[in-house]
Amino acid sequence: LRVGYRDFRIPPKELIESLPQQLLMLQMADSAFTDSIGWGLKSQLTAEQALRCGVFIGLGLDHNTTNYHIRWYIHANAAQWAQQLGLVLNERELANWIAQLCEAFGPALNANRVMGGLGSITASRIAREFSCGGPAVVFESGETSGLSALEAAMGALRTRQVDSALVGAV
Repeated sequence: LRVGYRDFRIPPKELIESLPQQLLMLQMADSAFTDSIGWGLKSQLTAEQALRCGVFIGLGLDHNTTNYHIRWYIHANAAQWAQQLGLVLNERELANWIAQLCEAFGPALNANRVMGGLGSITASRIAREFSCGGPAVVFESGETSGLSALEAAMGALRTRQVDSALVGAV
């Protein structure tokens, strides 16, 4: 996956923390727009076309990639775990042990990790990048995520809510 800040205007620190699904869909959207009607990064949508283009993405998110709540779980349960393990720790030792457990689990939550870990932002990033003014929606329904996105796009086209739609799944 070759994506840089200049490609999609994602800050470098956020780019490092982003889910690969977001970046892959941005690249695929660029390819789809370029291949279908020449709307890729080199030539943006006209204002009229952009207002009537929707983005519908099915995204199968691995929820283990965003288990940030586990740090809070560690804090809430570490004293009980220590007791069950027969560890006798004073307050300072317990705090150090908790810090080690959290560090071993992975880096702490920060603003870049939040934006990079939100699967729901994928359609919004695409809509922003290609100036799409129609609905920008992400569907997460397991194996049927892509079909849900396709069904919603077809409905939007049928009811003339949009004139064109980008549909993708990752």
